[in-house]
Amino acid sequence: MFRGLVVLFLVLVFAAFIVSIGHFLFCVLEERVNRSFNILLTDSHVVGFMYVGDGGSLWSIARQHYSGHDSREVVHAIRVVNGMRDTSVVRVGDKILLPDMSLF
Repeated sequence: MFRGLVVLFLVLVFAAFIVSIGHFLFCVLEERVNRSFNILLTDSHVVGFMYVGDGGSLWSIARQHYSGHDSREVVHAIRVVNGMRDTSVVRVGDKILLPDMSLF
């Protein structure tokens, strides 16, 4: 009985270790891919830029500069080109790169 519990404990510790390593590698690779993708996009696929004004948000930028496009897709593209993780992190005066929507 005791031996079975020890074996079960070791299996669970090993499984947790493998999951932790997998998660770490996923995060590292995801960040590396995101950086590469952002560099490729920002170097040659930007159609312009703007500075965030009073009350500005990514949603208002999408509606103002990309009428006729799905605002959700535009906000995603703006986030990718600008290397943003959270849509609520724009402040007055922030420079926002405007992506070429033909890429998305």
